[in-house]
Amino acid sequence: MKKYAVIVAGGTGSRMGKEIRKQFIELHGKASLQHTLEVFFAAYTDIHIVLVVHAAYVEKAITIARNTGHPGSIIIVPGADTRFGSVKAGLHRVPDDALVFVHDAVRCLITPDLIRRCHDAAVQFGNAVPAVAPVDTVRLLNAEGNALIDRETVQLVQTPQVFAASSLKYAY
Repeated sequence: MKKYAVIVAGGTGSRMGKEIRKQFIELHGKASLQHTLEVFFAAYTDIHIVLVVHAAYVEKAITIARNTGHPGSIIIVPGADTRFGSVKAGLHRVPDDALVFVHDAVRCLITPDLIRRCHDAAVQFGNAVPAVAPVDTVRLLNAEGNALIDRETVQLVQTPQVFAASSLKYAY
């Protein structure tokens, strides 16, 4: 089955309070975005990546793509004003018969092993998302104030989220 990753890198990083966007901040001499791209290629050399970036940063994304050693496997697409719109824009470049990973560009500490495990679970079950148990106390706000939630019953969903492309396109 064909493998595609829609990697969204259009965020402004405004909560971080830096002038440079998070996806372009350097870690060990490379933009965090480049680390993310490279880990997907480390997991699967036959993967195709649809990189969705703000239109003003397309040239910068092209330069980073060239530095991965796999520029021919990266399609760069201008993003939208929202994450939803950016993922949707990226999905237009994914064939219906592919398995598609949706991942946030700034999540560069992902491992090839996690990517492969998500892929294998999606092949087996039709889709997959990684999730972790919270370590913090979890409270639910309500009309009376708040209520404690048993964290043993909660999972925090992360990326990459993996789906049959035709199903995800239909959902969008």
